[in-house]
Amino acid sequence: MNPLARPPLQIFLVRDSGDLSAAPFLDGIKDVIQGNRSAENAYLRSGEKLDVPVQELSQALSLCDQQALLDKAMHSLFVVFVTEDSNKQMKRDWLDPLAANLKDPDNGLIIVTMGKQIRSDLNSRYINVIDGHIRCEDLDEKRSNGQGSCIWGENEERTVWFALYTLCQARRLLLHGIAGPSGRSRKLQIFLSHAKQDGLPLAWAMQQLIDRQTEFSSWYDAKDLAGVNDWRSEIKRGISDSTIVVLRTDGYDTRPWCRQEFVWARDNGVPLVNVEIRQQLERGADRLTHDGAPTVSLADGNLFRALFSAFRENIKRLALERFFHAYQQQTNLKFNQSSVIPYPPSMSQIAYAIRDLQPGSGNRYMILHQDPPLTGVFAPAVKGLIDTFQGSIILTTPQKIVMQTSLQP
Repeated sequence: MNPLARPPLQIFLVRDSGDLSAAPFLDGIKDVIQGNRSAENAYLRSGEKLDVPVQELSQALSLCDQQALLDKAMHSLFVVFVTEDSNKQMKRDWLDPLAANLKDPDNGLIIVTMGKQIRSDLNSRYINVIDGHIRCEDLDEKRSNGQGSCIWGENEERTVWFALYTLCQARRLLLHGIAGPSGRSRKLQIFLSHAKQDGLPLAWAMQQLIDRQTEFSSWYDAKDLAGVNDWRSEIKRGISDSTIVVLRTDGYDTRPWCRQEFVWARDNGVPLVNVEIRQQLERGADRLTHDGAPTVSLADGNLFRALFSAFRENIKRLALERFFHAYQQQTNLKFNQSSVIPYPPSMSQIAYAIRDLQPGSGNRYMILHQDPPLTGVFAPAVKGLIDTFQGSIILTTPQKIVMQTSLQP
């Protein structure tokens, strides 16, 4: 099998077949990965599907089975729910072998308990690897401030925060594959773009939602774009760790700075989420369009929807970067410059990506964008633009690369 044909990331959800308490948490993870599956959870019933395979397992795995599963993707994340009844049996049969088999930090394991004693037992057992690529979490854990509240929030939102936590750990695996051990500590920076005249209260609410879970502060952060000095340079330096959330109020399109933020993010391939809050019943032609960005509605006040969409867009970009990293490793090809666009690009985005290149300079430049490959009348126009650079630019997608490398001896 061509190694590049493997998905950058896959997730396995494991529980004892009789453990009904884990079902809402498994469903929550599947909802945020696989999109709008059902209407069971009001906080999670939205979003497009991520290209991340998710498989639920309810039986013990032999070492051979485990290795076969790991070989299917570049990175694997196992989320294992352990109850008091299944603790001893699961550890003896396959949890211990799985933890040993996941010594490679390219993969990860989250052991989930619902009870302090079980977590204490597992922490002692895996003391040498806990907090590395293997983590143990208690869904009943209380805050250390003495208030007695659960760190995962109210009962109704625990599945939501745990699903977000799972996305955080999946993101860390992709970053490790791209940048090595140092990548795991890189935060996701969520930049809020809004018009102060009518978007400030919502921006504050988003900031408070993100800040209230202090236990998550090492994995993501939120910033008001208007308060960042030289925000273009900051995002450009950390484009892999940035997502811009546009709060599209009625006043947004009228503000020159807001329009600049939107257009710059779109043309530079920065992951962007368009949060639609406009109340006008009739509007003229839309001056700010972005076919590659998802649009979410907050008509029901569900701020989680925008937060999850920001994470999904960042993971889409990281998965594409991880593929490009694997392609370079497999082929030993080197490029003077490269650009990753996590959606099929427009002509303006391609032109912006190559704006500083000189035809005939001898430099090699790759633009890798998300599948599908460009088709229709747009494709010849793009090819004409690329051809002016006399073969120094490669515009391609993962699907095309997999086909080309599969044909090579």
